[in-house]
Amino acid sequence: MKSVFRSLEKELQTVQGYLSGKEAEEIAADYLKRKKYKILERNLKIGGTEIDILAKANQYLAIVEVKKRVSSQSGSPEEFVNHRKKNHLLRAAKILMAKRAFANLQPRFEIVAILTENSELKINHLIDVLEEE
Repeated sequence: MKSVFRSLEKELQTVQGYLSGKEAEEIAADYLKRKKYKILERNLKIGGTEIDILAKANQYLAIVEVKKRVSSQSGSPEEFVNHRKKNHLLRAAKILMAKRAFANLQPRFEIVAILTENSELKINHLIDVLEEE
């Protein structure tokens, strides 16, 4: 009986605009696949940082951060990729490029921002968003 209740509760939360991190990453991965990205790995932990999605897009190795929000009142999802997270992603990318055979690919940082507001799903895909500071 509890599992039925949890299932109904989850459906209600999703209808109301709530998405778990895993669901948001699934939506982001599907979105990228439709854009002809090849998903290489998900939830890759490297150098103490988690890369949500690692994908190949033409000559680029896309290092993708997924951010979700249920309201834009406090800012858009992409605004929550803070300076600290950017530095962690840059460090992880350097380790990744040194350890793996991606010499023929150029790293590129991207954000897939997912907003579920007023029962609408909005996706904002930002490409080449991080620069070394």
